[in-house]
Amino acid sequence: MKRVIFLFIIAALIISCPLGESSKTGTLVIKLPGSSDSRSAISDEYANSLRFKIDCILDGILEKSIEARAGNTISISLPEGNWKISLTVYNAIDMIVGSDVVNVTVIAGRMSSVPISLKIDTGDIFYIYTVQELQKVGTGTDGWTLSANYRLMGDIDLTNVANWTAIGSELSPFNGMFDGNDNVISMLKINNNLNDQGLFGYIGVNGTVKKLGLEDVNIISGRHVGGIAGNNRGSIINSYVTGYIKGGCAGGIVGQNIAGAFIQNCYSESIVTGNDNLGGIAGLNYGTVENCYATGNVTGNNEYIPSEASRTFGGVLGNNSGMLRYSYATGVISGDQHVGGVVGHNTASGTVRNCVALNFSINRTGSNPDTNFGRIIGNSQGTTNNIRARSPMTVDGISINTVGGTGNRNGDNINFATEWNTVAFWTTPGSWYGGLPWSTNNWDFSNIGGNNLPILKDMPGIRTQAPVVTP
Repeated sequence: MKRVIFLFIIAALIISCPLGESSKTGTLVIKLPGSSDSRSAISDEYANSLRFKIDCILDGILEKSIEARAGNTISISLPEGNWKISLTVYNAIDMIVGSDVVNVTVIAGRMSSVPISLKIDTGDIFYIYTVQELQKVGTGTDGWTLSANYRLMGDIDLTNVANWTAIGSELSPFNGMFDGNDNVISMLKINNNLNDQGLFGYIGVNGTVKKLGLEDVNIISGRHVGGIAGNNRGSIINSYVTGYIKGGCAGGIVGQNIAGAFIQNCYSESIVTGNDNLGGIAGLNYGTVENCYATGNVTGNNEYIPSEASRTFGGVLGNNSGMLRYSYATGVISGDQHVGGVVGHNTASGTVRNCVALNFSINRTGSNPDTNFGRIIGNSQGTTNNIRARSPMTVDGISINTVGGTGNRNGDNINFATEWNTVAFWTTPGSWYGGLPWSTNNWDFSNIGGNNLPILKDMPGIRTQAPVVTP
């Protein structure tokens, strides 16, 4: 039996003008409940173990994120505008036990109160030890629902499962927590013509997958296909995928990352192939992808695709209408339209920031290819900030070191012999947008040198990350 407690927090939106700040800056003050809060109706020990994560989102972009313990009062300065405030509550073992999202309009000179309603789940975690228990996730049997919390207790080999059934669908998404607990699921196989395929078919807005490795996947399916998930509306954190993925709108981690969703600190060594919207991390992105890398080749097969699809092929993202930052790619990218080392097509609503293309080549294929090819972005109509590419790079059989180009598709040059394989290249503030270099909180630069690249910290499994540049 799970106990569910409702908490109500009043967040006072106080517009103030501190010395030296713009008159259009306001301060959001949130009092987090703790053991002294008589409304909490939970034990002092449990209340004080809670950790709160506050995300401040403006126009679909995460601009500020703050973490605090229960019982604290948090002040956050925000520019004038229409903000979305996402509050997530974690227990002592980092499982999500509550969340809420509210919309806040910051208007200079006005004060308002913002009620935040939290449903705190103090119930059990379901522990997964066997293949049969993994298959039970989300079925509803014995309380193993799509909104429950799960923890993987060891590596699982799916060799004897001929065709995996994806967890969750668009109508019934997974809205719980799946904690991989630093373990690996291997040999996941899917072979069908269905949409929304992966370990998870559809992760909902309250769903989270973290600390999970997927190795040697083999997925051949319809549209919205990825190793972790076909579609993601929630969060995928500190996870990786290796193997082979084929489909329309396909990616190594997810097929489609929907608005408001996050993919953070993930990498893929998967080969991705198919008809349209293909990316090493995600085929189609409307959310946020950050601190990721992809080393697998991405190849468009020039087959027939439905009219609603678009032919975009990128090392990290196929089609981007969200935010991509602090990510790199090294694979060979091939296709007939909108082909780039990092992103195939960056739409008018997309932003590519502080990203690096270290691909060996970008190849134009097919009988009627277009001209939208670039070292970093095939076709960019959106925003780009501090994007850089190896120089020279082979694009359509020609070695180029041309910077900029239409929509800044080629970015700035990296001296291939002397720059990218130094710690200073990645960590010098002046080299990156906003003076914010690649963070040592997320990236490990200790092995840089020769052909070795930065790797991600705090990743699952015992597998050694070994991303390299092909000379």
